[in-house]
Amino acid sequence: MAEPAVVFPCRTWPLKTLTEEQYSAWEQNGYLVVPDVISPTLCRRTADAIYAFVGATRDERESWYRNTLDIYTDTLPDGKKPHHGPCGMVQMSHHETLWAIRQEPRVHGVFADLYGTEALYVTTDRAHFKAPEDPAFPAWSDPGEVHRNLHWDIETSEAQWPVPFAIQGIVYLEDTPPELGSLRVVPGFHHRLGEWSKSFGERSGRECPLELIDEAIHVPGSAGSLVLWLSVLPHGPSRNIGRVPRVSAYVAMLPVDAAKYTGGDPEMALSMADAGLPVMICRCPRAESTTSEALGSGSGHQRLGLPFLLVILWDRWQRARSRFLGSSRPATCRGSALRWSCCLWTPTSLAAEYGTLEVSVSHGIEETTGRTVKSAMPLASFAQMLAAEGSTPYLKQLDLEVAMPLEQQRHLRELQTLEVALTWWGTSVRTYLWMGSAGCITGLHNDDEDNFLVQCQGTKRVCLFPPEGHGQLYVNTKYDSGTRCCDVDVFNPVPWCKDGTTQSEPVGITGGFKH
Repeated sequence: MAEPAVVFPCRTWPLKTLTEEQYSAWEQNGYLVVPDVISPTLCRRTADAIYAFVGATRDERESWYRNTLDIYTDTLPDGKKPHHGPCGMVQMSHHETLWAIRQEPRVHGVFADLYGTEALYVTTDRAHFKAPEDPAFPAWSDPGEVHRNLHWDIETSEAQWPVPFAIQGIVYLEDTPPELGSLRVVPGFHHRLGEWSKSFGERSGRECPLELIDEAIHVPGSAGSLVLWLSVLPHGPSRNIGRVPRVSAYVAMLPVDAAKYTGGDPEMALSMADAGLPVMICRCPRAESTTSEALGSGSGHQRLGLPFLLVILWDRWQRARSRFLGSSRPATCRGSALRWSCCLWTPTSLAAEYGTLEVSVSHGIEETTGRTVKSAMPLASFAQMLAAEGSTPYLKQLDLEVAMPLEQQRHLRELQTLEVALTWWGTSVRTYLWMGSAGCITGLHNDDEDNFLVQCQGTKRVCLFPPEGHGQLYVNTKYDSGTRCCDVDVFNPVPWCKDGTTQSEPVGITGGFKH
């Protein structure tokens, strides 16, 4: 039997979000409109953000047409590409409203029903703002080479068969009838790519022949609709001959395990070149807390009751970043690590898995003037000491990526994703573990780098002193590695004191703050 031109998995899973009628239409046509996936409030907020990003306002028509450069071929004086132009694509990927759309449970549910798995990546895609054609603004009557006709975002040439099963999507943020430039697709093309391609002859695998335009249909939808289509379908926006701009946001998800969607090649990644960087979405159970553990590094989140975790909760993270990385003051991201796998750790569970790991344990407050007492022991022995009444051993600054064997670093998946994210911003990240019983104290000190403290279990009290108060804190000379320690008793009543840092609550501590 000849190899099929397109991968389309045979469904064996129950539907949780879509109806049987919707799935049947998807199988037949290769596209689907799911109404009311995004709330009117979020649609309006996202549209407002896009208007602001492109420098337009709803009541000033001339502002719609200010950006006239081609985002693909033109270059600004500073060497960068334009953020918006007549093709309509908006180079905005990380606004909190876009991340709210990516985290919407029904969006995930629809993609999960179509792929047959809840383990999905979400792409960091872009937005769209297409002003209506107007003779007074001729540049906006030509959307450019890419969007003038239909196109593919994946390779469809016969040398690349079978074409993977990849799904693209767009959210209509406002009502989008055909005259406003709704999406166009060639329906059912996944059923006949093989026959059509052999009859057509030599062709490019990404440039769609003009002959297919006559077969394209409009895919209109109301505000809040999620429009999905198979990447193998020739597609593209249509002309906006309406009275207002078309405003929308792209969103797509891809399976973590791509083998069955790519024709069985386990080494082939399922991707779409134009869809942005993927971020992990996965299952993660609810954490229960008893003991005190703290782990330094970033932020993550899962909304209560949902069967998935978006590793970086952008709306909270962006607020924390703007308040913390963009300022000189600490910030808290409450509840953001609630579903991290590291929040399931207990001394017992860690000892069961890494019991033979040799660790260095502190006895007493090592930051104050005087002799530091430490002892080396297996992690299992340290866990037994924690369970002993009246014992206050303290495991401090254990480098997890060094200590944990590579094959056992699954507990760090959210933290490693955060490290990648912070690296994009030019920030180097290391991940360390602190663990101790009630009564353990880290002496007052400051670090020369910024920190993120994530409380995995229990409660930790953090006292913070701004740099301008260091002269009154009895700084000692115990360490000379950039960290400066103090002899002051931090549990006396002091200003800048933050009580009760609770489980799953990351705290950003700016470099230079005593804590």
